[in-house]
Amino acid sequence: MTSGQPTKMTLLYVTNTGHVLAAVTRTNSNGPAPSAADLAGDGVIVQGLVTDSTATPWTTSADAFLVPAKDLSTLDIDVDSTTGPALKNPRSFGVALVAAAAGGNPAPTNPPALNPLNPIGATAASIDATLKLTLTFPTAPATGQYYALVTSQVALPDTIPVVLNSFQGSIPSGGGGTVTQNVAATSGSKYSVLFLVETLAAAVWHTP
Repeated sequence: MTSGQPTKMTLLYVTNTGHVLAAVTRTNSNGPAPSAADLAGDGVIVQGLVTDSTATPWTTSADAFLVPAKDLSTLDIDVDSTTGPALKNPRSFGVALVAAAAGGNPAPTNPPALNPLNPIGATAASIDATLKLTLTFPTAPATGQYYALVTSQVALPDTIPVVLNSFQGSIPSGGGGTVTQNVAATSGSKYSVLFLVETLAAAVWHTP
């Protein structure tokens, strides 16, 4: 590339699942990649995430989610013909991950790679009277990681949503598992749930 053209792309992604939320380029390839805090501060607000990846074209949700910086990582990759599409539509891609060591987080493959996200298929979510959130994931993939974020619903579109709970883990063996988690919500309140499954498009669920 000629001088002044970007040579590196820094991806901001969800640590546990690899979902890319943003991508930026830089011309200085000598220094380290910016950290999640460098790019997002306390967190990054994302909106327009896919809510139905079985539709053509995919439909998106108006819900806004503040993903905390503690749940995000960054990755530097070279800008080339294979990674360029991530600049145009970064949220359609995921960082390829390898399984986490005991007590650690998944890590990018070496060399790093990007994978297009696949349709998530049918999902279900509910919250019972004890404010326990239940997420039922699709039958594929058989293994992988998930990440869920619960926020309050707000009346004003320019108000930052309050994060009530975020949690993550491994999909039960065999896929199609159910994950439950208590959430710090008020009975009868409205809230939104973002849930991500490794290699699959985002899913959004909210109370009426």
